[in-house]
This record gives sequence, C-alpha cells and structure tokens, in this order.
Amino acid sequence: MTAALFLLGAALFGIGLTKRFFGSILSNSEQALWGFIVGWCLAGLMVYGAARAFEHITMLLVLLVTAILWIAGTVFWIPILRNVGRLNYRQLLRGWLKPLLPLGVVLIFFAPIYVRLFDTHMLRPGADGGLYSGGESTSYDIAFHAAVTTSFVYGGNFPPIYTPMPPAPLLYPPVPDFFTAILLALGLDLHAALVWTSIPLSLALTGLFYCFAVRVLRLGDTQMLMAQQRIAWAAALATILFFLNGGLGFIDFFRDWFASNQKFWTFLGHLPSNYSHIPEKGIVWPNIITDMLLPQRSSLFGLAIALIVLSCFAIAWNRSNWKLLFVAGCLAGILPFFHLHSYAAVGFVSLCLFLFKPRRVWLVFWIPAVALALPHFAGLGAHVPETGLIRFQPGWRGNGNPDWLWFWIRNMGLPILLIIPAWWSASRSLRLFYLAFVALLTLSLLIVFSPNDYDNLKLMVYWHAATCVIIAAWLSRIASRVAGRWLAAILVFASIFSGGLGIVHEWESKQRVFSREEIAAAEFTIRNTAPHSLFLTAPDLHQPVLSLAGRSVVRGPTAWLWSHGYAFAEREADVRAIYAGRVDAMELLRYYRVDYVYLGEREIRELKARQVFFDATLPVVYDAGGIRIYDARALSRTESNSDRLKPYPPREYGSRVDRDPSQFLHEFPDVAYRLYCLRKAAFGETPRYGVFMDDLKHLGNNLFPRTPQWRETLANNERSLIEHWMANGGERFESLLQRTATTLAKDRREYIAAFVLCHYFGYLKREPDQPPDHDLTGYTYWQRQLTRTNDYRGVTRAFIESEEYKQMSP
Repeated sequence: MTAALFLLGAALFGIGLTKRFFGSILSNSEQALWGFIVGWCLAGLMVYGAARAFEHITMLLVLLVTAILWIAGTVFWIPILRNVGRLNYRQLLRGWLKPLLPLGVVLIFFAPIYVRLFDTHMLRPGADGGLYSGGESTSYDIAFHAAVTTSFVYGGNFPPIYTPMPPAPLLYPPVPDFFTAILLALGLDLHAALVWTSIPLSLALTGLFYCFAVRVLRLGDTQMLMAQQRIAWAAALATILFFLNGGLGFIDFFRDWFASNQKFWTFLGHLPSNYSHIPEKGIVWPNIITDMLLPQRSSLFGLAIALIVLSCFAIAWNRSNWKLLFVAGCLAGILPFFHLHSYAAVGFVSLCLFLFKPRRVWLVFWIPAVALALPHFAGLGAHVPETGLIRFQPGWRGNGNPDWLWFWIRNMGLPILLIIPAWWSASRSLRLFYLAFVALLTLSLLIVFSPNDYDNLKLMVYWHAATCVIIAAWLSRIASRVAGRWLAAILVFASIFSGGLGIVHEWESKQRVFSREEIAAAEFTIRNTAPHSLFLTAPDLHQPVLSLAGRSVVRGPTAWLWSHGYAFAEREADVRAIYAGRVDAMELLRYYRVDYVYLGEREIRELKARQVFFDATLPVVYDAGGIRIYDARALSRTESNSDRLKPYPPREYGSRVDRDPSQFLHEFPDVAYRLYCLRKAAFGETPRYGVFMDDLKHLGNNLFPRTPQWRETLANNERSLIEHWMANGGERFESLLQRTATTLAKDRREYIAAFVLCHYFGYLKREPDQPPDHDLTGYTYWQRQLTRTNDYRGVTRAFIESEEYKQMSP
C-alpha cells in the first residue's frame, strides 16, 4: 500500500507539474507520459539525496518524501480539478479517443509482452524455492542490479561504493537501482519491486517513442500535407519497427527449421536460440526489448528521459522555444544519474543540430545540462585514465570483418536499406534533423566509449530510433495506394520478424539464478552480520551474499568489473590463493580486512577451495545446504563505516611478481615495459621467461608504486640492474639508455608485443611457444587483436578466463 502511494504520488506530481507549465504546448498524451517519467525521476532523486545526507534509507524517510509529493501534486492539480465541471465531456471524449487510438493500439500490443517477460525474468520465485530469470543477457545483468539495490537497503551503502570491488566508488548510475531500493524499504519483495517499476516504465517508454515519432513526422510535414490521423498511424508503425528490431536472423531460423524436420509451430514453440542475437554468426545487434529493456534497468529511465529531450529538440527545431529547451537541459543534466550513454547521445545530437542551424538559444539547453551533470562527472573524471575507457575502433564489432557491408545488413536488416529512399523522399528540414543522428552513428562506429564495445549500442539506438520514424513515414506514403499496401506489409514483416522471434524465445526461457539454499544463506547474512561486513567469495555472477544480502565482497565477477571499467585484474590471484589455503592466506585475509569467508559449491568447483584449511583456522557461523560461512573478524576488525572507505596500502612490487600475475600490469609502461625495452636494447633479443622474472624482481625491490619517491626508487633499481648486466657482459650504460629511449619512442608494435608477452609470463608462467602451444601462433594472434581493437583490457580478461590459467595452482 505504501509503495503504491509513493509511485502514484510521484506520477501525479510529475503530471501536474507538466500540465502546469506546458499544457499549452504538449498534447494530452505527452503531458501524461512526460509527467509520469519526470515525476518518478524527481521522486527518486529526492529520496536519493535525502538518503545520501542521512546515510541510510528507511520507510520513515520515504514516507516523508511521499507526503511532500502528494502535497505538491495537490497544489498543481487543484486548478485542473476546478475546471472539470466546465468541460464538455462528449467533446472531450472525441478529442481524446480519436488521436489516442493508434497509441492505444500500440500499448495494448506491447502490454502483454512486457507483463510476461518482466514477470518471468525479474527474479521470480520458483516452485523449488529458488529465484528465476531467463535468457543470457537478463540472468547476467539482473544479479548486478539486485546487488546495487540491496546494498542500499541491507548494506547501508552510503556514500555508495562499488560493492563488487570495495572501496572503489560506485560510478554506475545509481538512481535506477535506488528507485527499486525505495520499494524494498516500503515492504515489497525484490521481485515485486522490480516488476512494479519495470512494466510501467516500459509502457511509458513505448508511449514516449510514439510521441517522439509524431513530433518528428510533424517536423517533416511543415505544410500539413499529411492528415493528423495518418501521422498518428505512421508513428505507431515507427514504434513497432523500433521495438521489434532484429536484423536478418530469421534466415537462420528458416535454415534451422528445415534442418530440424519438425512442424513449423512445434519448432517455433521450442526455439534453440534468440534469432535476433547470434554472436557466433556475427549477429550482435540484438532486439531492444530482450537485450536492453529487460536486462538493463538504467535503460528504462535513460531512454525515456532522452526521448523527452529529443522531442523538445524536434519541437524547437523550426521554431525556437527557450522554455522547452531549458527544461530539456535540466532533464539532460540529471541523465548521468540514470544513464550515461543517453547523456552523451543527446549532448552530441544537440551540438550537431547547433552546427546545422546555429542559434544562441542552445545555450539555454547546454548550461543546465552541464551544470547539473558536473557532480557525477567529478567522480568519473579521475577514473577514466585508469580504465582506458575510450578507444579508437573503426567499424565497431565489424572491425576486421572481410565483408563489412554484409555484416551491417545482417545486423540491421531491411531498415539499413530502406532508410536510403526514405531519407531521400523526406522534407529538407527532416533530412537535416536526421543527419545529427547519422553523425552520432558515425561517431559510434569509430570510437568505443566503454570497456565493453557492446555498450556503443546504447548510442546507436538513437540513430535507430530516428531511422524507424523516417522509414515509417515513407512506408505510410507507399501504403496510401492500394498497390503499395502489400509491399509495405511485406517490408514491415521482414523488418520485425527476427525481433518477434527473439521475444518468442525469451517468452519461454527460464534459468535459475539463486537456489533455495543460497537464498537461506543470504537471509542469514542480513540478520546476523553487520551491514558493512566484507565477504570473501568466488567471483561468481550469481553470488547470494553480494546480490541478495547487499554485502561487499573482496572481488566480484570479472565480467562486471571489466564491463564497468574497474581494475578487474587486481585481487583475482589473491582470492584464489586464500581459497587454496596458500601459506600467506591468513596474511591476505588481514590485508583485505575480510570479515567473513563464504564457502559453497562454486568456491570448491571453480577455485578448488580447501574446506579442511578453513575448518582448522576459522570458526563456522553458518552451515546449511552445502554452504558454510566462516567468521574472520578476529583477524582484522573494521570498526566503523569510514574504515570500509580506506584504500588498501601498497605492497612491494618485487615480492608480488611470483604471486600475482596482475603485478605485471601495475604501472606497466614504467616498470615491465621499461624492463622489456632495456633487455632488448642491451641483449638484442626478446626477453625469456626466467631471466625476465629475475630482473623484474630486482627492478621491483623495495618499490611501492604510487607512493612518494617511488620513481626515484625505480630509477635506482634500474641503474643497479644495468650495472649487474654490465658485469656479466652487457653494453655500456650510456649507450644502453640511448637505444632504450629510441625503442620506447618509435614503435607501438613493441609495446603491444611486450604487453602480450607479459601475459604469457605472468598468467601462464611460460614462453609463448611452450606447450600446450608449439609455435608463436597464439602470441601473434593476440598482437593482431590488440593492433585491430586497441582493447588491452579484453586481452587481460581472456588470459584470466583461459582454461590453462584456471587449472594452475595459485
């Protein structure tokens, strides 16, 4: 009941606010949809700000904000309600129903899809007591969103840290998951909180796209040649094209169906894969519903806000409206708290529109858009240089594909071809407006803005949105003639068939994320451990202590850390060493200030954990369902919330070389790569494993990177090492330095070769051509990959996840 009051109050507040200030500009449907999103976003920000100030979220705090929302909403609605008695209801009904019929048809079409998919995919309790999701993408992401959500409610995560890698700050947009946490604080369970937010947001997003399409279509019909009803139905068609995208995966569907010897409906009811997303066959632009709205909570908010902003751009394109652009700027300014890529998209589009039609009124948009976003980017800015967040990768995932054009046709399907005649037949104003989105696509195909190149889809989706609108306008003109209706219908069907197959596949997909035993362990953790407790667990995607209890872990899943831009290579070897009971295991537990050790089936299977070791050294506080939790607080107590925010002290470089492969990557250009160049300059050959390891220990003796005077220590160690070489037949010191400097400066290929070589030395502890390899094929392959993609983090992840490394003793 209280959750419903909060959600309803936030919606009414937003709708009343929108009606009060923009009732004369926006249609009734726009007022309702814009207001709904604005109300929920502002309500989430209000509670988030209050929770940050008081460093906790409680029901009382949320109820206080709810009361404020209802009071403010009442103030906005009183003038509206006073006019109710003066309305001509018959005329009002006609004025609402006729223009809303296409929108109603679209919402009715998508509503059962959203209800079914979100209900089954949002950690739905199963008959066996477990929690279920569905599909690879959703089961991958939903556990992360659950971890962020529960960290606010059960983990007291204020100020927010990234619980899979503490004490690193949470740089992922926090408010979408915090909004779910609000409903948890009001008494809903996690499944209900996710569903109650996802379905309304998805329907609102669908309606907002329809409204955006109407605005863009009107932009291209400045002489009012198209009837309003025809514009409305074209907008409905654009909405269907947008949400049912899927490329040419249906070709593989028919190929697999013919090979199966099954009846069509039998095969359709048991699809072997999502035919809108088949990475192994080069189809990597998935359906928006199955692979963006379902798994990515932030996209629900981000796309909705961005579509409002883009609608403002369309309204102000031919006729400036500074009030609307100011509101658009304010909404864009809060986007980084919801969805970073959407902020980048609307910002870039605004710059392009300004270049196409320069007007000073754009300052009214940019000033609030930048000022409101600064608090979030202040924390992100210091993190970007560490992660290699942005890199040049022309062609995106088609980079290196011998048939790049066919790659894009397979991924985009007919729309990539239909946009050509559709754009050519559009009005000049619309063509110019659309070019801003083409520029955004071009940028996305040249530069990757995230560690995971997949995330560039979050930029490309806006090009796809504008493309669908222009194609829908063209198809509606074709369908205006009887002879063209069949052609238009065939083109639409071919454009959405793969997306429909993707939804059919997700409709029946089911995957257990957490077992009943894991849920019980999470419930014990919530009841019996302090909110800020730090756990040692396997770096698993579905870790109950992390995702259900909201506790921090020493190191979370590699995939999350890599994708979100954190130093994922760090701590991985230490976690393996502790579970293996290595001689320094207790020292490592003290170093990381671990409170509890979690030991379950995954720790034993994946990390070869030694239960005997922990039974002999730590007391057991939980033992049920094949899961044990050990109390390690006696080793190193964390006394206060501020203790969890303290960074871990640096450790000597040389002593870590044999124990932690990631040590090679620590200050790589100044240490390991420097040594590589020194040896190659001194001895004229690529360093070998044994001597390189010995020299690296020498270079890292008493070296604590990023501490005062560490570079002076490095220089002294380098001088000492060179003197050692000179005593054993090396070249003169002065000449050596000159040749080293030349090598460092001139050849990027050497840097790539050294980077890959150090992965063989560090992770596999061998030469690149030693068994199981028999030549340098693997070594040269990874060099080519780096040259092509510049994805250094991806190479490191590949070595960490290699079977050869996993089988090695820590």
